[in-house]
Amino acid sequence: MIHCIHKHGNFGRHSALVKSVDCLVRAAGFATSVEDRCAFSARKLRTDITVYAFQPDGSDLSVDVAVVNPAADSYLPARDVVPLSAAVWKANAKTQKYQAILGGSSFCPAVWEAYGAVGESAQSLVVKSCARLSQEDDTFSPPNWAASSPSSYWWQRLSVALQRSNARKMRDLLSAAARK
Repeated sequence: MIHCIHKHGNFGRHSALVKSVDCLVRAAGFATSVEDRCAFSARKLRTDITVYAFQPDGSDLSVDVAVVNPAADSYLPARDVVPLSAAVWKANAKTQKYQAILGGSSFCPAVWEAYGAVGESAQSLVVKSCARLSQEDDTFSPPNWAASSPSSYWWQRLSVALQRSNARKMRDLLSAAARK
C-alpha cells in the first residue's frame, strides 16, 4: 500500500503537492509563506501554506495539503458508497484540527486522493488561483498543445506532481521488497 509514514518523514507526495500549489498561488500574484513555524507556535501546529491577502476582503488563507489513499482499510466501507469519501473525511478532520487555533481566519483543507481525485476545497483553490492568473497574465505562452491555458497547465502540473511521487514511492517499495 502506498502511504505517507507520518513519524518518519516520508512525505514525497505531500511535499510535491505543497511545492506545486505554492508555485501556482505565487504565479497568480499572491505572496505566500510555506510552513511558517511562527504561525501557531503555542500549539506547535502549522499549516503548509499561508496565502496573504487571498480573500476578496484582503484576509489571508491558511492551506493544509493532504494526500489520502482511498484504498486504505479505514476508508473502504464509505469508499464503496460515496466518491471522494476519503478526501471528504480527511478535509473534515483537518478543518476540526485547525478550526480552534485559526479563529475566524480562512482555512482550506487541500486534499488529493492518491489516485488523482481532488477534494472540493483543493479544486476551489486551484480554480480561483487559475482565474486570477488568467486575469493578471495575458501573456501566457502555452508550453505545448496539451496545455493551451493556464488552467489546463496547472491542473496537469499538479497531476504530474502527484503521480510522479506515487511512482517514486512504488519504486522505493519494490526496491525494498527485492532486497529482502
